[in-house]
Amino acid sequence: DNFFAGTNGTRGLFVVADGMGGHAAGEVASEMCVRILQRELLQAEFSPSDAMSLLADALRRANRAIFERTQVEVDKQGMGTTASVLL
Repeated sequence: DNFFAGTNGTRGLFVVADGMGGHAAGEVASEMCVRILQRELLQAEFSPSDAMSLLADALRRANRAIFERTQVEVDKQGMGTTASVLL
């Protein structure tokens, strides 16, 4: 499990990611998710009306990165995470 709570001076980001998969490295997936969301959502410039689509895109990129890692590292197959995000 991983979390992030912080601001960049103009907005706050709060993320809780709960890894799934047990032996399949859910903790790796949750860490990846939090790190990617933090990087993408705190650095981006956007208007409040664009927040939902920006968040959805960032979650898709995190999902893609986690999936791609399972393709490269056999011991990570089956890993995943849930994510609750407040932006």
